Amino acid sequence: MVTAMKNYTVTVVFKVAVNPANIAEMESIVALVYSPSLREHGCKEYRWYRSESDPGDYLLFMTWASKDDFEAHVRSPHVQEAERRLAPILRSPAPELIWEYISE
Repeated sequence: MVTAMKNYTVTVVFKVAVNPANIAEMESIVALVYSPSLREHGCKEYRWYRSESDPGDYLLFMTWASKDDFEAHVRSPHVQEAERRLAPILRSPAPELIWEYISE
């Protein structure tokens, strides 16, 4: 039997143009958003990963209690600042992918 949880899970892959200044900026952006995001209402999971094979690739994995909680997160001042700072260092857009949990 497949069941779905009610959580709202989102992933985003950020592809940063690889040079020391951009990597330093990306690490600074991660630090900017990490702690405030974990404290937001509805945040159940908020994890950043850096690719071992491509130093410019970062994965953000988030689980929120609801879509509304996620949308409030996106509107938060720290995320708005991060998006402003990300724009000039990305190699390509970073689309959000929404995931539905399944289990047997």
